[in-house]
Amino acid sequence: MNTNTSKEKNDTSIKQFRDFISNSQQFDKQQFIETIKKDNVLKQDLNRLEDLCDLADIQPDRNRIWWQVQTFIKNKRKKKRIRWSIAATIITSIISIGLWKYLTTEKTTFPSLSSDSKEVQLIMADGSTINIGKITQDTLIQSTTNQIKISPQGKLAYSGDSPKGQLLYHTIYVPRGNEYHMVLSEQTEIWLNSESELRFPINFEGHERKVYLKGEAFFKVTKDTLRPFRVNTGKMEIEVLGTSFDIKAYQGTDPLAILVQGSIQVKDSATGKTCILSPGYQAILRNNQLDTCRINTEEATAWKEGRFVFRDMPLAQLTQELERWFDIKIFFENNHLREHRFTGVIKRYNKIEDIGALIEETANVKFHIQGRNVIIQQQK
Repeated sequence: MNTNTSKEKNDTSIKQFRDFISNSQQFDKQQFIETIKKDNVLKQDLNRLEDLCDLADIQPDRNRIWWQVQTFIKNKRKKKRIRWSIAATIITSIISIGLWKYLTTEKTTFPSLSSDSKEVQLIMADGSTINIGKITQDTLIQSTTNQIKISPQGKLAYSGDSPKGQLLYHTIYVPRGNEYHMVLSEQTEIWLNSESELRFPINFEGHERKVYLKGEAFFKVTKDTLRPFRVNTGKMEIEVLGTSFDIKAYQGTDPLAILVQGSIQVKDSATGKTCILSPGYQAILRNNQLDTCRINTEEATAWKEGRFVFRDMPLAQLTQELERWFDIKIFFENNHLREHRFTGVIKRYNKIEDIGALIEETANVKFHIQGRNVIIQQQK
């Protein structure tokens, strides 16, 4: 390809991208994508990003992205690598704003953890523990007072009654690097995120259905007007009749509840103050104050669908999610790097190496992985 033809293609791509950044009506997304697909250099870069998900719902900061693009081009031109700089610039921007969507089939693989990773456990009332994370067929478990049938889908069916006047509690513990979907006897579905724990009575009695949560879980509650469903996190209690919502209450973080469907009441356990949430709103308990705000529920609950969604998120917060899921420890070379921000959607079942590579593309950092330790450094 001669120099003039190459320059014309590069100029066309940059013009198309500038139209997008400026919100121009002249921007033709499909034409821009076709331009990229016809370019072998760009195609190679895109193939490296095979697992990138759609970011169509995330609104980009166009001025910030365009400033980054111009800076990137300027720096690379100093090294006389104009063609590669334009390719890398467009790829970087695609990652940031979600312009590209891969139409590949979802992979049902699991994170590559070492053999010493812990299993999901059922802790029974008598203290005995059973690993239930890899059950592949209906399994019967006999406890001192009950027989428990566990299906591969996590449905728990108890036979037998608790001693009169006594509630017997079981606990599902989900360690780092795992997740678990379970169904209670009254058909309430619960998705437990990594490093989470749910304590529940084997039989709901009386005028309420109450469970205790540490960590994060998504609830799809079966409606029962006579017995409200309550979730206690210690600092916060959520009451519902029948609805879908997410609770995040990890140790050392501000507990929050996100309503997807229905209606819930959120109570500050310390003060007794309450608020009623409507769908699409979040309640968070911060500095002894119960605050509400609108939130994108699809992004907030994407973990349940096997995706990380990060919207302009500081790496200090983002790495907490990675630590829980991959059961690793992440260190920063200096505190300044903790404030670097990243926007993107990434499959949870990717390897940490692949996720680190995607973050490196736009956050100007470098992931150094040494076993279960990861050091984040400034990209040279």
